[in-house]
Amino acid sequence: MRPRKAAFTLIELMVVLVIMSILASIALISINARAKEDDMRQTVVQFISMVKESRRVAISLRQRVTFEFTQTSFRWCVVDCTVVPSPLMPQSRIFNASRVKVLKYTRAAVIRNIPAETFTAVDAGVTHRFYFEPDGTMIGYTDDTMPRGITLYFQHDQRASLQLRVPILPLVGTPTIIPAW
Repeated sequence: MRPRKAAFTLIELMVVLVIMSILASIALISINARAKEDDMRQTVVQFISMVKESRRVAISLRQRVTFEFTQTSFRWCVVDCTVVPSPLMPQSRIFNASRVKVLKYTRAAVIRNIPAETFTAVDAGVTHRFYFEPDGTMIGYTDDTMPRGITLYFQHDQRASLQLRVPILPLVGTPTIIPAW
C-alpha cells in the first residue's frame, strides 16, 4: 500500500475561493467609496486653492479679480473673464470637476448654525461670479459697498450623501470646509 500524499480536497479549494471572492468584493466596494471621497476632496481642495490664489493676485496686482464658477467648473481672471487675455492680465486655467457639482450657493459666509439668507441654484451652463478687491476683501456683486462672503454647496453625482459646504469669509477671503450642509 502506497502512503497517502497530503493534498487539498475539492471542497476545501471551493471554500477558499468563496472566502477570497467575498474579501475581494468587500475591497472593491471600499475602493469605490474611497474614490468618490477622493473626487470630492480633490475638487474642493482645488477650489480653495484657486480662491486663495485669486485673492493673492488681486492684492499683488492691485486690481479686481473675478472668480467665475459653473456647476462643474471654476476659474479666476484679472478684471473680467469675458475679455481676451493678454500677458498683462493673467488668468487661471479652467478647472473641470469630475463627478462633483456645485448645486447652490448663498451670498453670505454660512458658518456653523448660522442660517443662509437666500440660496441661488447653480444650473448647468450658467456662470456665477464673485470678486476680490485690491485690498483682498471679497464682494458678491460689482456694485456691493460692503464685503460679503459666499458659501458654495458641493455634492457628489453618484453619492448624494457626500456633501460639503465651503464658506469664504469676506474680509480675509479665507475658505473653510464644513462637512455637512
